Amino acid sequence: MRAREIESFKKLLKKKKSEIERELKYFEENRLKVNPKDSTGDISGYATHPADQVLSELDHEQAYLLASRLRDIRFAIDEALERIENNEYGICIACSRPIKKERLRAIPWTELCIQCQQKLESEESGE
Repeated sequence: MRAREIESFKKLLKKKKSEIERELKYFEENRLKVNPKDSTGDISGYATHPADQVLSELDHEQAYLLASRLRDIRFAIDEALERIENNEYGICIACSRPIKKERLRAIPWTELCIQCQQKLESEESGE
């Protein structure tokens, strides 16, 4: 891969990381620190309706899961940036073959070529 292409992917990764950090900040400030009881507007200590409490707790759990996924992607981006610095970016960590540029454009933090990713997914699903 040419230096200009690598620089383009590096810029893309840094932009995506910045977006993820903004989203994480939002989740941490607005969704995760909010007590599920507070989000229902209940100040008495008793839920006005059990369904309201369940929905509030589900919303809090969903926010936690989304934030967790964003942290995973941020970590993968950091690893991809490290691979760029080590001149290993765009090389599959499983088979050492080049990862197609189309795949890198779609998921710039990927560390596996499509064949190795499919193999991993089929192993995880038990096929």
